Amino acid sequence: MPSTDILVVGSGPVGLAAALKVAAMGYRVAIVAPATRPDDHRTAALLAGSVEFLESLGVWPLVKDQSAPLRSLRIVDATRRLIRAPEVLFHASEIGLDAFGYNIANAALTAGLDRLCRERGIERIEASVER
Repeated sequence: MPSTDILVVGSGPVGLAAALKVAAMGYRVAIVAPATRPDDHRTAALLAGSVEFLESLGVWPLVKDQSAPLRSLRIVDATRRLIRAPEVLFHASEIGLDAFGYNIANAALTAGLDRLCRERGIERIEASVER
């Protein structure tokens, strides 16, 4: 195995993004993780800081068209109290934004990050890590 400076354990969006970031800083990086699961139906809500970070990595242009803008946020008091706070709806346009952020399927985000990792020569080792 070639020399590695940093070993990232996990190939979800956070692990892949971390691998891309430290590789961009000049470190030799390898990712250790089991094969990617194609049945991940979760989504992530990405606010401005996360989108800016993904832009800096070069992945946001690859996945933006697979996201949906979050133009409204609804706050609901889901407690069982007798007197509950009223529901409130905020619109991004009220503060001059097109969207508060974006919602994206984890599978789409992971695919974009994984593609960049491969293109940038980040080694992937398919294995499980146990304590």
